[in-house]
Amino acid sequence: MYYIMPTFILLILLFSIKNKTNAYDAFIKGAMEGIDMGIKIFPYMLSMIFATQIFKNSNLLYDIFSSRSTWIPLELCIQGLFRPISGNASLGVMIDIYNTFGVDSKVGIASSIFQGSSDTTLYVITMYFGSVKVTKYRYAIFEGLLCDLIGFILTIIILNYIF
Repeated sequence: MYYIMPTFILLILLFSIKNKTNAYDAFIKGAMEGIDMGIKIFPYMLSMIFATQIFKNSNLLYDIFSSRSTWIPLELCIQGLFRPISGNASLGVMIDIYNTFGVDSKVGIASSIFQGSSDTTLYVITMYFGSVKVTKYRYAIFEGLLCDLIGFILTIIILNYIF
């Protein structure tokens, strides 16, 4: 187990020797490109984090979902709303669900299923499409949010009919 990373690095070095390339220079070049990409992406990431934290801390969602049906837990509704926006906010809601209900509870398992079956659609679109200057992403948003909705509905079905 401890030898996986050193073995992987050794294989990369052997491959670079075989192809007569300078692995160190290639690593430095890749690291510099990664830093440049991080600088380009940072404003998009900061704006998404800022917006989701303001929305989460306002407790507006608790007021909106207070009249929901009883077969959908409030915390799962909030996670379903945050998941397309921010992975960290959704993960925070999932941890709150674990702390409140337990990891092995029906709601905890449903939260895990939903966290794994959906993606941070709006986050991905604003970060990656924005960083490469893609402007026509209407259909990507629709398809991504549709997949998130299907994941949420299937999670509720699993929660209520399988468990």
